[in-house]
Amino acid sequence: MRAATKTGGSLIHGLANTIDWMVFRRLATGSVPSTAVTLLMLSDFDVNGAAMRELITTVLSLALFLTAGLLIFRSKLFTFYVARVGQVSTRRTAGLTVLSGAVLGVMVSGWRKRHRRRLLRTKHNLSRKKHVATPT
Repeated sequence: MRAATKTGGSLIHGLANTIDWMVFRRLATGSVPSTAVTLLMLSDFDVNGAAMRELITTVLSLALFLTAGLLIFRSKLFTFYVARVGQVSTRRTAGLTVLSGAVLGVMVSGWRKRHRRRLLRTKHNLSRKKHVATPT
């Protein structure tokens, strides 16, 4: 269902020309390789273990609070940055956008890996329960 809504949203915004494709490409440049590397690395670990579950939950919680804080204080942070550093260069902006994509790729792939296994395990358990004969 989420894939359908994301595809629909992308189509609507794409047709309305409200997507900055340069930003999209930069984010993808960072997120696609980092997602692949993260999934490759996580395939060697038991992501359903208690320690890994705790680690992933903690990291995602911190990322959520950090994102919320950055969104709330975005204009103040930008004003502070420009006052201290000066005008933001296009090259620096591009590099930070790619880095942001890489961080997002790692975060999302860790969540997907953990919840995909949980979902598959749940589906397997449900399918086993469906085949159990009940007395009549």
